[in-house]
Amino acid sequence: MKHKWKRIVLWASVIIGLILVGTAGWLGYSVINAKNKIITKNISGGSALFQQGGAVSPDQLTGDTDGRVNILLMGVGGESHPGGTLTDTIQILSLDTQNHKAAVLSVPRDLYVKISGFGSSKINSASSFGEQQKKGTGPDVLKETVSTLLDLPIHYYVQIDFDGFKKIIDSLGGITVTVDKALVDPYYPAADMINYAPINIKAGTQTMNGDIALKYARSRETTSDFDRSRRQQIVMQAMKEKALSLGILTNPIKINEMITIAGNHIRTDLQTNEITALAKEIKNIDGSQIITKVLDTAANGPLVGGDNGDGRGWIITPRDGDYTYASLQTIAHEIFTNPFLAKENSKITLKNATGVSGLGNKVSALLKTYGYNVSTVTNNATKEDFSQLIDYSNGKNPFTISFLEKRFKLKAQKLSPDATTLSDIVIIIGADYQTQGLTK
Repeated sequence: MKHKWKRIVLWASVIIGLILVGTAGWLGYSVINAKNKIITKNISGGSALFQQGGAVSPDQLTGDTDGRVNILLMGVGGESHPGGTLTDTIQILSLDTQNHKAAVLSVPRDLYVKISGFGSSKINSASSFGEQQKKGTGPDVLKETVSTLLDLPIHYYVQIDFDGFKKIIDSLGGITVTVDKALVDPYYPAADMINYAPINIKAGTQTMNGDIALKYARSRETTSDFDRSRRQQIVMQAMKEKALSLGILTNPIKINEMITIAGNHIRTDLQTNEITALAKEIKNIDGSQIITKVLDTAANGPLVGGDNGDGRGWIITPRDGDYTYASLQTIAHEIFTNPFLAKENSKITLKNATGVSGLGNKVSALLKTYGYNVSTVTNNATKEDFSQLIDYSNGKNPFTISFLEKRFKLKAQKLSPDATTLSDIVIIIGADYQTQGLTK
């Protein structure tokens, strides 16, 4: 499975490559014009890991979920497509810049969620709601929605529309795809999104133009979203291979053509220096180390799909109940692990001083989800009104301490270890823990 998901990262590098070319200044005015179209303001602030060249101090990170660079990959219909601001594809590409690893998480577009400022709807509507309120703000609304859903900072977005997808493939002269089984879809939507435009793509190796490739990648009525994701990966890989075979980056005419496409159909809030950092990081990724996950409706998955007859139509919801995101956040935290926590691997003892039975184990389970090494959980000898964070590490675990200070809203007490000290860090959970809203 890992080698398949590597294609997503490679396709992201193709998109970023186009943006990078568009900011290089090789072709004068057309390049500057394209750059101004492509790059938008980043209201979330981006990532210190890119802005500081990867050399960051603990106080530059907002907490234990901020040790990676998280990029929202968005596929939309675009201006020429009915419902063109709805997000057809939602994926989070997360980069571990310390160890040059990547993880990818796919979110189903029919997931029913709360959208800040707009009520509740399918997640693919979030960007559309933002665009309706103020043009250009849609990606920011989706970034915020995904961030809340997964309890992760979303630092950047990259968005491409259907026409851009087709034009890139046509500019490449088509792509070669091996179709493993025939795809017949009598319900594929026509351009007016009212009638049907049936497709019948035969099995075998063939050359696809942009229109056929888009249909092959988008069709889902007679298969499933998961089959569709697999086909998208195949198409992306074919695009990457064709681009490399043509030697595009050494062909000024083709570069100019690609820049024009990028300027009209790709948007991102990565800034010029961050694009450069991203391009370098993607180049260094070890494909064998990519972690992948699809949030799906499998029997053992976190989601369920169906029509509950309540007027919302066919939707996907958390198996634990509407707007109950804990299981989704657990999955995200487990695959988007914080590399600074993993590197320090501080041994933590947790002491429950609340008198509430089982609270220590509950907090321990939560911390482990985020990647903390909780080695011991005990009940404290006495009840305490206030929680305490005690650092015995002699300054060897600065990131872990900083993250815990932010999470528990405490200032660490630095003590020297003695012969009886068995852990680097001791956390005493006092009665104030439950009043601070620190349940996640």
